[in-house]
Amino acid sequence: MRLNVVLIATTVLAGLFGLGFLFLPNQMLSLYGMQTDASGIWMGRYFGLTMVGIAAVAWVLRGVQDGQLQRQIAMAFLGFELLGLLVSLWGVFSPEGTSMVWLSVVI
Repeated sequence: MRLNVVLIATTVLAGLFGLGFLFLPNQMLSLYGMQTDASGIWMGRYFGLTMVGIAAVAWVLRGVQDGQLQRQIAMAFLGFELLGLLVSLWGVFSPEGTSMVWLSVVI
């Protein structure tokens, strides 16, 4: 798969989740079976902001032509995604995990 396609997919998925958590943290967290206080709502918004930032970086980087830079970008995103996968799997197998957490694993 071409890096450009991966970066566009990252932009769309991270952007949608990010905007959801940024503007509708209660609703997004409730999809995962979570109820939280005001601090948790703000943490959800910070998570959303981070996802929007990742989407913006992926969007800007989609036009990179330098092969070495493309590999470095791909490795950075791969490392980030593998860590995300581990945390998602941790959530799936934790007592608090719900079936909705599998969506994070798939993404």
